[in-house]
Amino acid sequence: DTMKYAAEITQNGTTFRGYLWEAVPPLPVPLRWEDERGAVVSWEQVVPAPIPPGQFEIPGGYAEAAAALGPNVMPRAGRHSE
Repeated sequence: DTMKYAAEITQNGTTFRGYLWEAVPPLPVPLRWEDERGAVVSWEQVVPAPIPPGQFEIPGGYAEAAAALGPNVMPRAGRHSE
Protein backbone atom coordinates (compact mmCIF):
# COMPACT_ATOMS: atom_id res chain seq x y z
CA ASP A 1 0.00 0.00 0.00
CA THR A 2 0.98 3.60 -0.50
CA MET A 3 -0.33 6.84 0.91
CA LYS A 4 -0.66 9.89 -1.31
CA TYR A 5 -0.39 13.26 0.39
CA ALA A 6 -1.22 16.69 -1.00
CA ALA A 7 1.61 18.85 0.30
CA GLU A 8 2.57 22.50 0.41
CA ILE A 9 6.16 23.09 1.48
CA THR A 10 7.81 26.50 1.93
CA GLN A 11 11.58 26.61 1.84
CA ASN A 12 13.68 29.78 1.73
CA GLY A 13 10.62 31.85 0.81
CA THR A 14 9.57 29.62 -2.12
CA THR A 15 6.37 27.57 -1.84
CA PHE A 16 6.16 24.20 -3.59
CA ARG A 17 2.77 22.49 -4.01
CA GLY A 18 2.51 18.89 -5.07
CA TYR A 19 2.00 15.29 -4.05
CA LEU A 20 4.13 12.87 -2.04
CA TRP A 21 3.67 9.11 -2.25
CA GLU A 22 4.87 6.99 0.69
CA ALA A 23 5.05 3.26 1.25
CA VAL A 24 3.32 2.62 4.57
CA PRO A 25 4.11 -0.81 5.97
CA PRO A 26 6.19 -1.16 8.03
CA LEU A 27 7.47 2.46 8.01
CA PRO A 28 6.54 5.54 6.00
CA VAL A 29 9.19 5.66 3.25
CA PRO A 30 9.07 8.32 0.51
CA LEU A 31 8.70 6.86 -2.99
CA ARG A 32 7.83 9.79 -5.25
CA TRP A 33 7.37 13.58 -5.23
CA GLU A 34 5.60 15.40 -8.06
CA ASP A 35 4.95 19.14 -7.97
CA GLU A 36 2.84 21.63 -9.90
CA ARG A 37 5.86 22.73 -11.98
CA GLY A 38 6.24 19.19 -13.31
CA ALA A 39 9.29 18.30 -11.22
CA VAL A 40 9.36 14.59 -10.32
CA VAL A 41 11.65 12.84 -7.84
CA SER A 42 11.49 9.06 -7.42
CA TRP A 43 13.21 6.94 -4.80
CA GLU A 44 13.86 3.38 -6.02
CA GLN A 45 15.15 0.24 -4.37
CA VAL A 46 14.52 1.71 -0.91
CA VAL A 47 15.42 -0.72 1.87
CA PRO A 48 14.50 0.55 5.34
CA ALA A 49 17.01 -0.79 7.82
CA PRO A 50 18.55 0.27 11.11
CA ILE A 51 21.75 2.30 10.86
CA PRO A 52 24.70 0.43 12.38
CA PRO A 53 25.95 2.37 15.44
CA GLY A 54 29.38 2.80 13.84
CA GLN A 55 27.91 4.72 10.87
CA PHE A 56 26.12 7.42 12.82
CA GLU A 57 27.03 9.40 15.89
CA ILE A 58 24.52 11.75 17.54
CA PRO A 59 25.98 15.27 17.39
CA GLY A 60 26.96 16.99 20.64
CA GLY A 61 24.27 19.34 21.91
CA TYR A 62 21.48 17.28 20.29
CA ALA A 63 18.09 17.67 22.00
CA GLU A 64 15.11 15.52 21.06
CA ALA A 65 12.01 17.47 19.96
CA ALA A 66 8.41 16.38 19.56
CA ALA A 67 7.48 15.48 15.97
CA ALA A 68 4.89 17.68 14.30
CA LEU A 69 3.65 18.22 10.76
CA GLY A 70 3.95 21.98 11.15
CA PRO A 71 2.08 24.71 9.31
CA ASN A 72 3.58 23.98 5.88
CA VAL A 73 2.40 20.38 5.40
CA MET A 74 -1.17 19.41 4.62
CA PRO A 75 -2.64 16.16 6.02
CA ARG A 76 -3.07 13.00 3.97
CA ALA A 77 -5.20 13.27 0.86
CA GLY A 78 -6.16 9.61 0.61
CA ARG A 79 -5.06 6.01 0.46
CA HIS A 80 -4.03 4.53 -2.88
CA SER A 81 -2.61 1.20 -3.98
CA GLU A 82 -0.04 1.77 -6.69
